[in-house]
Amino acid sequence: MGSLRRIAVFVSLFAILFVGVVLVNQMVQLSAAAERLHPVAGDFVFWGLVFLYLACLGTPIVLFLRLPSRLVPPPTEDHPAFGEHLEKLRRRLAKNPHLLEPPGESREEIEAALAALSDQADEIVKAAGSRVFLTTAISQSVFEGHRLSRFQWTSILSS
Repeated sequence: MGSLRRIAVFVSLFAILFVGVVLVNQMVQLSAAAERLHPVAGDFVFWGLVFLYLACLGTPIVLFLRLPSRLVPPPTEDHPAFGEHLEKLRRRLAKNPHLLEPPGESREEIEAALAALSDQADEIVKAAGSRVFLTTAISQSVFEGHRLSRFQWTSILSS
């Protein structure tokens, strides 16, 4: 297992290096082409692309670092930190935009809020699964040479 991981890391680093070389090559070529139009345009395109690449690279990193830390429940409900854990969970649930109203102070209300979120997640998963199934069925149907009439498209898209 260790050698497989080592190979995957090596291939990943090689892919990152390859993409980086291609990006730098294309950036230099594009700025050289812009410089032929106007001497200042080359510098503008070069630095504009550098900042664009940095923004594209930095945005996911910043978003990941801004995520709240996970809530780790105490080992037992009798643990002294269990009340503090429930309070942190209640505050986090109160910020959740998918809940119609923030949960109350009691444990039952917190559990009801978690159950509501679980039900919403199940509905989202079912809807996404239905869309994937429908898309796969349509693409297979079109791939096999069947053409869908306008009536069939409208009935599929309206459901």
